[in-house]
Amino acid sequence: MEPVFKAGDFVLVEHISNCTIQKWNVVLVQHPLQVDRVLVKYVHAIHDNQVEVRGLNADHSNDSRAFGVLPVTSILGQVTAIVE
Repeated sequence: MEPVFKAGDFVLVEHISNCTIQKWNVVLVQHPLQVDRVLVKYVHAIHDNQVEVRGLNADHSNDSRAFGVLPVTSILGQVTAIVE
């Protein structure tokens, strides 16, 4: 499967509060191990104040299966569009 988002793509991101996070939202999250990186992932599951994020390309994705669940505060916003 080809990645939906490619390096260099521009995306529009809307700030969302913790109470509006829902499963399947495509979100921009702070990478938990590399603070200079952000990731575009979808919300796979919500557990109290933590989220599990996944990539659409499961075989090649750096996501919660590699680094675990994230605090909801690591979500920077919801992706609303890809700008071409």
